[in-house]
Amino acid sequence: MEAGFQTPSHNIVCEADQNPNGARVLHCVVFSESGVRGQKTWSMKLTGRANVRFVVANIATEVPVLRYGRSWRWHGIRCTSRRAGLTCRNLSGHGWFLSRQVQRIF
Repeated sequence: MEAGFQTPSHNIVCEADQNPNGARVLHCVVFSESGVRGQKTWSMKLTGRANVRFVVANIATEVPVLRYGRSWRWHGIRCTSRRAGLTCRNLSGHGWFLSRQVQRIF
């Protein structure tokens, strides 16, 4: 089952699903960082480190807006939307902070 959200600015969209191997994965795209190389996509599983890569694909954009000050939870991953940006972290404490100005993996 797919789930997801977008930030109020519509610049960041996140989609959660299971890959063909059955692993649950969260993918987030920052549209202002995407270009000819594809959509710059941050991904993480329920545990372990996050990664970033360019994907030539289209992430679903017909997802609900996660209002500023609200959090979204999915199988142990938690994302919080704030005016400053979006923070997502998994069960291992790894994740990212994404905004139009800054993208950082931790």
